[in-house]
Amino acid sequence: MKLFKKLFAIISAFIIGFVLTACKDSPTITIKQTEVSLEVGETLTIDYTVDPVETIVMWDIDDQTILNVFEGKVTALKEGKTSIYAVIGKNKYEVKVTVLPKTETVTVRFDASDVASVEPVVIEKGGKVSLPNVNLVKSGAVVLGWYWGERKCDFNSAIN
Repeated sequence: MKLFKKLFAIISAFIIGFVLTACKDSPTITIKQTEVSLEVGETLTIDYTVDPVETIVMWDIDDQTILNVFEGKVTALKEGKTSIYAVIGKNKYEVKVTVLPKTETVTVRFDASDVASVEPVVIEKGGKVSLPNVNLVKSGAVVLGWYWGERKCDFNSAIN
């Protein structure tokens, strides 16, 4: 009978311990972005929180040729679409990522000498620049137009 009571006490303690452990909340993660877009070469740190804070998050990627991820910091390597995952235990939380080609830009500077101040304009390569909206009136001066070196500027042509 004493053996039965000891065995019953051990089994009861095991069951109570198991139930209490099973009732403990699983770690959770909250990710603010579920879809992001980057240009090739750009980096982004995924904005996330975990509870409890000491929870370790592992990161996984569907296509490692498109992205690199380390501790939530994503680097775009080449154009394409893929997903990254924050992994906590058996749970995976997805963030869809689109990597776009890098946009090349051109800075156009206007030199109006001592007549007017014109801010530089940054446009996408292949885009068109607009005629600056400035007053080019100076006593005794004649405005012939805007020039690129010796060539008159054509505001209808693409800038390359």
